[in-house]
Amino acid sequence: MKNAKDVIKRRAKKETAGDILKRYRESFELSQAALAELIGTSQNNISAIENGKREIGVSVAIKLCAIFPVTLEKLLIPQGLKNHPDFLKTLRKAS
Repeated sequence: MKNAKDVIKRRAKKETAGDILKRYRESFELSQAALAELIGTSQNNISAIENGKREIGVSVAIKLCAIFPVTLEKLLIPQGLKNHPDFLKTLRKAS
């Protein structure tokens, strides 16, 4: 029999960097165009990030951290550093 925690974990959508960006942008009542202007990029770039078609680059992430109360790690590695495949692979090799 499945317990409630297992069901919730499977139903919970993994939040992407684009999801995080969109949530903050909307909570600050900024349009994609207004945010793009603030950080010196295009509205198309913001849209592509929010829709998962493009990753957030370090430069854009740093600028977003200056505007929103979010960490660089949360934007660049939404699943968390300790869950990142490269981190885990390197950790196994180093052990």
